[in-house]
Amino acid sequence: MPKQDRKTLKEYFRRGKMPDEGQFNDLIDSMLNLVDDEYPEPVPPLPPIPPVPPVPTPEIRIEVPANGKWHTLTNWSPSCRAYSLTAGCGSRKSDRYALIHAVAMHCMGNHFRINYTRSWYMFFLSKLKLRWASRGNAYALQIRTRSNYGENVNICCKITELWGEDDMTWIIK
Repeated sequence: MPKQDRKTLKEYFRRGKMPDEGQFNDLIDSMLNLVDDEYPEPVPPLPPIPPVPPVPTPEIRIEVPANGKWHTLTNWSPSCRAYSLTAGCGSRKSDRYALIHAVAMHCMGNHFRINYTRSWYMFFLSKLKLRWASRGNAYALQIRTRSNYGENVNICCKITELWGEDDMTWIIK
C-alpha cells in the first residue's frame, strides 16, 4: 500500500466524507506500531547517582619547635580519621636535617596506622617521629624530633585531612 502524506489522510476524514477500508488502512499504516515495527524495549532507568563525598579539606600548615618534645598537630577526636602529612626540619648550624611523609589513620581509637617514609641527614637522632596520642577516648596526631635541634628551629608540617567526622555522615545510614 502506498504511503500517504498528512494532507491526503486529512482529506479522507473531512466532515461529510465516508472513508473506506483502504483509507483506514492508510491511516493505521501511517502511525508507529511498537509491536509490528520491532522497536526495542524502553531502556530501564539508570540507578540513582550516589551522593558526592565532601571536598577534601585544604592543606593546613603548622610549625612547632624542633625541641625533642611531642607536639599535637590535629584536633582531639574520637571518630575515624585519616591524614596525609609532610614535615621537615633542619639546622644549618648543627648540620642536621629530616623529612617525613606519612599517611596516618585510626578508627574510633582502634587499629592505629601510620605508614611513613622518612629521610634524615647526619645521624639517627635527627629523625622525625609520629604517634597517635590518646586523651580518654579522643585521639590526636603528634610529632617530635628525636633530639633538640636548638633555638629557633621549627618542624614545618603540611597536613591534609583525608577522612574526618563529616565523611562518616554520608556512609553511615
